[in-house]
Amino acid sequence: MSAPRPYQLAALEAVRVACAGPVKPRGIIAIPTGAGKGWLSGMLPQAMGAEHSLFMAHREELIDQLVSHIQRAMPNARIGVERAEEHARPMHNIVVASVPTLVARGGRRLIGLGRSRFGGLTTDECHHGTAPGYLSVYRYFGLLDDHNRKTPHPPIPHLGLTATPARGDDVGLHNVFDSILFQYKLQDCIRDGWLVPIRAFTVLTGVNLDKVRTVAGDYNEKDLAREVATHERNAAVFDGCAKHCKDLKTLVFAVNVQHAIDLAEFFCERGVVARHISGVMSSEMRAANLAWFKRTRGAVLVNVGIMTEGVDVPSVEAVVLARPTKSKTLFAQMLGRGTRLADGAYDYAQSVAMGKSELILLDVTDASSRIGAAAVNIADIWGLPLRERKLDGELLEEAEEEQRTFIERQAEQVKTVAKRVDLFAPPPAGAVPRTARFSWVYVSDTELRLMLPNREQVRLVTNQLDQWTIETLNEHRWMLMDTQPLPDKERALWLAEELVTELKPDAVGLLRWQNSQSDSPPSEKQVRYAKQLGIEIPEGVSAVELSKAIDRKKATGGDGPSVKMLRYAKWLGIEGAAAMSRGQLGKAISEAKRAQQEAAEEATGPVEAVADESGIPF
Repeated sequence: MSAPRPYQLAALEAVRVACAGPVKPRGIIAIPTGAGKGWLSGMLPQAMGAEHSLFMAHREELIDQLVSHIQRAMPNARIGVERAEEHARPMHNIVVASVPTLVARGGRRLIGLGRSRFGGLTTDECHHGTAPGYLSVYRYFGLLDDHNRKTPHPPIPHLGLTATPARGDDVGLHNVFDSILFQYKLQDCIRDGWLVPIRAFTVLTGVNLDKVRTVAGDYNEKDLAREVATHERNAAVFDGCAKHCKDLKTLVFAVNVQHAIDLAEFFCERGVVARHISGVMSSEMRAANLAWFKRTRGAVLVNVGIMTEGVDVPSVEAVVLARPTKSKTLFAQMLGRGTRLADGAYDYAQSVAMGKSELILLDVTDASSRIGAAAVNIADIWGLPLRERKLDGELLEEAEEEQRTFIERQAEQVKTVAKRVDLFAPPPAGAVPRTARFSWVYVSDTELRLMLPNREQVRLVTNQLDQWTIETLNEHRWMLMDTQPLPDKERALWLAEELVTELKPDAVGLLRWQNSQSDSPPSEKQVRYAKQLGIEIPEGVSAVELSKAIDRKKATGGDGPSVKMLRYAKWLGIEGAAAMSRGQLGKAISEAKRAQQEAAEEATGPVEAVADESGIPF
């Protein structure tokens, strides 16, 4: 990178300002994968005013990258590494250390470095920062007390670098950090030309994840492999790649080692050059396969647990997410492996000139009908609405424009409000506080939206520290309002409604009118649609309550199949039809009909199915 980018300079300035204050900061810097976090890390000692600094990471690749970035940024720095057989010396003013090495054998190596030696601490990939090993280091430096509570006056600045939205195990980073010093979102980074746009395709498999258990916030690996590491699903992954990623350098994420081996073999058997890479390989074999991938056009590399952190291959043209996850952190890491500009490009214009203009993303999506069983998908990361779950080659910016239209229509017609209790499919407890005065749309456990006239929106959303922030949509970009993050949803909602009342007085009348419609009966069209989704409608239900039920039903798998489709699926012997979306069941019906007709033709010659007036055979 020939020159620093504006957002990198802004991040460094935020660090300088924080470190010049009366209290040493414990703050996070969050920028997307591929946006130059490494360059930033090399500049942090100067920004902190800490000539002697300690950097921590948990993997060899990350440690090597940190050393390389710091050497480029600070040619005169004396850099030492504390890892396994490598030892930092007293002469080294910058130490890059392995967390496992520091805390092994009672923390001998950590104690050997000394508590007073460093004027600043930086944790790379800080979304791991609440793990026990990290906490031991923070206690040693007086950032936490003996009960792992933050100390009121940190003795040294502590910065955390991350590209991911949150911890995957529901342990909040607010237990370690106090604030987010700087954040640059993926969408903004792409729009500003520092990462390539994403063209997304959804690959529906029909596999059901309801029986897969959840451990520490993500799927149990053994259960997950049992359901998804199958010949049929591998074929769906391959077919998606053959259709959308042909001749592109493609990185595939698998569930476990055997799944990676099977997928690579599946590709090779069909004439596509592919290899796999995993942590159980020797370091020499991993390096050889990675080098092959970097230099080979159209290569396919199937990996498990290796390419999510610390490995940069800017030439990746397609990413295939064959490993379902409930963790937004892991999903963002996998996605970020392909969004980098072309190797050596400073901005998007140079990247296009060098041959990389976009990333092809295959979001392999499995079914689920049980609440809480669904995997994260690109719609969750990008903030697309439920109806946009299936993507067929749109650039995500284009899909986001459709999202705005959809949510405006939802706010006008569905009028999701907070003041009434859903009779039959309530959102999670506390989804929208009962104190709400306006009609907020429940998007997820971490996001609420309020639709205003003139296509304006306000949203409440949580940050990496599990704090609620208030944002407004301005020129297709979410902008933070000039307010402090708040620790709970109720106070954030109260403040947001106060701000809307003060700043948008013309909108208040419409918002109050929307709330007044909460007792209106549902329309005939709404009732027909709910029945089509298989929703039992209680007597006296309001339009708002029925709309909530429809939203919750769709959230478990998209538009549901009609009763007629379910009857026909039962006749064809299709199992699990009720858990499928309309599109998934339609595909299953087509395949079952084809198989049935082929079997009949083999026995008696060609047969023509009898159909009723709707065109569905019975």
